[in-house]
Amino acid sequence: MKEISIVIPVYNSHECVAELSRQIADSLKGIDYEQIMVNDCSRDSSWEEIKKEAKNNPALLGINLRKNGGQDSAILTGLNYASGKWVVI
Repeated sequence: MKEISIVIPVYNSHECVAELSRQIADSLKGIDYEQIMVNDCSRDSSWEEIKKEAKNNPALLGINLRKNGGQDSAILTGLNYASGKWVVI
């Protein structure tokens, strides 16, 4: 079990995915954590950015939703995958 799970809904946010992932990783050095980025059927390249970051960061799990369900749906999807003792949304 991870110590912390961070669930991040993503919608049309390709420009900040990499920076957000790096800032989380830098802030949580030494802690067993996971980042769960849920792409809510973005119209931009958010999913490609998430996949690129996941290749470089084993603590990042990317989930790509087939249709846009809104922020709450994306968060609930991420919560279903969270394995941390503590969950941050």
